[in-house]
Amino acid sequence: MDSGKLKLISKILNEVAEDLVFRYYEEKKEAETGLMTGKSGASLYLFHYSKYSKNEKYKKYAQTLLEEVFEDINSGKYYSPFCGGLAGVCWTIIHLVENGFIHKENLEVLDELDDYLNKSMNDFISQNYFDFLHGASGIAYYFSKKAERNPASTSKYLEYYVKKLNEYAVYNETDGTAKIISNIYDADSKPVKVFNLSLSHGISSLVIVLSSIKKTIGFSEELDRLINGFINFIIINKNISKTDNNSLYPGTVPLTSQRKNIAVPSRLGWCYGDIGNGYAFISGASVNGSKSYLYNTKAEEIFLNLQKRKEPSLQAINDAGICHGSAGMVCMSRSLNELYKQNVYKDLEDYWIDITLEFYNRKNGLDGFSRFINNEYEYDISFLSGTTGVAMSLLTSIDSKTAKSNWQKLLLIT
Repeated sequence: MDSGKLKLISKILNEVAEDLVFRYYEEKKEAETGLMTGKSGASLYLFHYSKYSKNEKYKKYAQTLLEEVFEDINSGKYYSPFCGGLAGVCWTIIHLVENGFIHKENLEVLDELDDYLNKSMNDFISQNYFDFLHGASGIAYYFSKKAERNPASTSKYLEYYVKKLNEYAVYNETDGTAKIISNIYDADSKPVKVFNLSLSHGISSLVIVLSSIKKTIGFSEELDRLINGFINFIIINKNISKTDNNSLYPGTVPLTSQRKNIAVPSRLGWCYGDIGNGYAFISGASVNGSKSYLYNTKAEEIFLNLQKRKEPSLQAINDAGICHGSAGMVCMSRSLNELYKQNVYKDLEDYWIDITLEFYNRKNGLDGFSRFINNEYEYDISFLSGTTGVAMSLLTSIDSKTAKSNWQKLLLIT
């Protein structure tokens, strides 16, 4: 990376840190507790940035934010989902302990929260709501993270999750597929039932969560049936034809799908798009040796196609945020480069860094990282859609220690 670009990134990282300090401490901004939406995510970034910049000031602010998070927990100011709630907060605490930012004694509070999280997960399950960001699967993902340290602590919760997901899944024994019904919302904000393939809310996230569970609590026939069935469902819905700048797979499949010889494009991004399907294939391959060649081949086909999809406006990339913007592509390109060690992915990472910096330069400041929503730009400091996540992505590209911390697993990527 040339010195001019590195200097600009370093400037941005500091501006984001200072902006978080200003908004949370000088403006006394009221904020959610959550990882993707609030104080936990800001604390995570400030801890990492403090280590990179060797500035203890930001570590102190990160610690203060985390103390506020614990106060919110003690006062009952929380709800459960991974995106904005307690499951993501608890995941963050484990991550910070594992990376030496806070003492392991902080893990003691997690055991006290298991019953609440399990009850909430079961409530979501009873509604057939297995969404990763906002429903049962995000909580199960946190439980699988906790099980890495102590399998006995959450194994019964995870076994129940797998059992009920197996009951809700719709199997087709003829083609070996499994699928599960989800809701999306149309242009009039009305719910529409579909089979959702996405990483944020759909089947791809379920494959990765289930693979994580298998790694922590071991083999079961139900786990393998679900993982392979979900992957098979994605594979058989591959677009029959496509253009070079389109995805290989659709984002959703209608309940009564009639396949035609047309491409059904999906956006490029973390939240939706076939790059998430690729991560699901990799994850499934890691826990099923007999299928590993097939799944890895399907994944690499998706990832190599990314070099043809480099026009942001054609890929619905209108902002810099991780969720559906260029910083998400920086994260994923970085992880692919680490996985495959191929120049094509390093080139992709550099390309999407440049696009991210272009967003910044349009406004000559952090306003350039505003979130695009409802055809308007709105300033956002969150991890998922705003400046915190953009900064974390850029920091990962210039600092190997941050890259090796495994924070990207909160996004279900390696």
